[in-house]
Amino acid sequence: MAPLAADLGVANRCVWHGRVERHVALETMSRCDVFALTSLIDGTSCVLNEAVSLGLPVICHRACGFPDVVDESCG
Repeated sequence: MAPLAADLGVANRCVWHGRVERHVALETMSRCDVFALTSLIDGTSCVLNEAVSLGLPVICHRACGFPDVVDESCG
């Protein structure tokens, strides 16, 4: 992922956290400006609901039922 961010010229705007414990992830997410969900194989992602519950604007694709959760009010 980092090489793509560098190629796109946005690496200095991205922070890669890797795998962290759930409480650390939620604490980290609560300090973020936006949540981007790019997974195409995570059809039952709880992290989407967690991001919405934290009030984060969400960027995601229109698959896996995500449009049922994300609309103009939160996406």
